[in-house]
Amino acid sequence: GKTFRVLIEGDSKKSDKDWKGRNSQNKMIIFSKEGQHKPGDYVWVKVVDSTSATLKGEMVEGPGAQVAIGTTFSDTEILEERLV
Repeated sequence: GKTFRVLIEGDSKKSDKDWKGRNSQNKMIIFSKEGQHKPGDYVWVKVVDSTSATLKGEMVEGPGAQVAIGTTFSDTEILEERLV
């Protein structure tokens, strides 16, 4: 599956063990909570499954770690387009 930079919006409707978030194409992605992330954080998520309305994924390490320490949005957006 493809890897996207995802903005965490909050808890998934179906499980408090999962986050829901959106990628730059405004697609909803559901993924397991890992680490110390919170709503408003950006993380990198690899899509592993899909339904008619939702993508399901898993957090992956990668460029998203740099976002928290100062990578500019435009640099990250360019990198995301390369991954897609």
